Amino acid sequence: MSSTKNIYVSQIMLNGGHFPKQQTVGVDISKKVKLNHPITFDYLQQNIFNYLDEYFTRFRLQDQNIKVLYYVNDPIIDMEYDSQTHVLIYTNDRQELKILSLLSSYEYVVSDSVTWFTYSPHQRLLSTVMSKNYFCYFELLGSPTCIKSAFELIQSFVDLKNSRILLLTKAKSLIIQQFVNDPSNLQPLAEVADVSHFAVYDDHLYFLTKGQLLYRNLKQNNINVLLIKNATFNSLKLHRESFEGYKYTCESLNCAFFCQSTLTDELTCGCPPPLIQVDKKCICPKDDPHCKMPHCAGFLCKNSKCLINNVRCNGVNDCGDNSDEIDCKKKCSSDTHSCRNKCFIKDAVCGPVDISVIDPDPKTTRIKRRIYASLIALVCLALLTYPVYRGAKLIYGICRVRRMNLNLHSQALEPFECSELLEVESASADIMLMGSIININLKYL
Repeated sequence: MSSTKNIYVSQIMLNGGHFPKQQTVGVDISKKVKLNHPITFDYLQQNIFNYLDEYFTRFRLQDQNIKVLYYVNDPIIDMEYDSQTHVLIYTNDRQELKILSLLSSYEYVVSDSVTWFTYSPHQRLLSTVMSKNYFCYFELLGSPTCIKSAFELIQSFVDLKNSRILLLTKAKSLIIQQFVNDPSNLQPLAEVADVSHFAVYDDHLYFLTKGQLLYRNLKQNNINVLLIKNATFNSLKLHRESFEGYKYTCESLNCAFFCQSTLTDELTCGCPPPLIQVDKKCICPKDDPHCKMPHCAGFLCKNSKCLINNVRCNGVNDCGDNSDEIDCKKKCSSDTHSCRNKCFIKDAVCGPVDISVIDPDPKTTRIKRRIYASLIALVCLALLTYPVYRGAKLIYGICRVRRMNLNLHSQALEPFECSELLEVESASADIMLMGSIININLKYL
């Protein structure tokens, strides 16, 4: 869930139901994340992907690290992420639905004329709304099955497991229909008015009405339950991850284009249609020898390997055939890369437009590191000099006491109050403790 200022997470029960007192927790996100731009959340790895400055950008929640991943030609409308296959799924202003593998850096146009989509990772199914009021469903690397609707649609969700279809109309009416075997033969089940967003977990429906988060059990009753009071949200997404023990991981498969999950809970390399797989390679079929291949979204090596575009002219053979190190007008260090005749840091990819979310200039990074190192050195110096200070203070105290004793013996003065010295020592100790706390905090600035 998100508001105009923050993202909130609200955990639900394992069966999909809500808790008696549903709670929300605010996500600690970078100030550079823009919630009014396309955004998606990787729950397993604690990453946020945000479309900024014509780039896909990743924000790590654990260490607040920012990495600019890919330049995108067309403005992005919406995006989702599948943590099993490591792909970004997104639509652009040309109504193209695309997938982009973060492992191979290849992207592919899955479908055209898509006005809206959602992805269900546990069912491995895409649900889309097409132009002319068609709604479709298909696997990531499959062919779509489309059905004509009598309503003007803005969202859809096909639940094959529970034989339901949910359609949100332009009139903000959520129409719930059911079917037996054939999704094209639909029967009315229920209707909910004034809905802006919805998410479904089996029989459990969560939806927003005028910014309020409500719940309805689709099987038992038609009663709406307000889950969270005194809060207003403007979007809603369900993250339902699968934790099955897959036979392989996508990283170990080293797929040429895309990794896909099968109905038998295995992960294999797959080819988008109309490509076919032959000897672990994706090729065009004989009846379409010039079919459209996936496009490299990063830097294309001569050996057809596609890499994130942060490898040029840094003395490292990233491609394996050294094609990233030829025709270099500017040589950069191994921890940077060449872009537009400049050296960029590795966290900023090369693209035709400037990046504002981070400074790609390595000189700025070095200055920040020097400031950080100076703070650490200052703390270390303070810690090293502290024992010397304590020793000098102790010697001074002994000398002072001896001097006072001599004065007391040489002059007939009344003895001084010991409590005065103890109070000064106590105050001094408090000041040093405060100083120690400040020094420790400096290391985290």
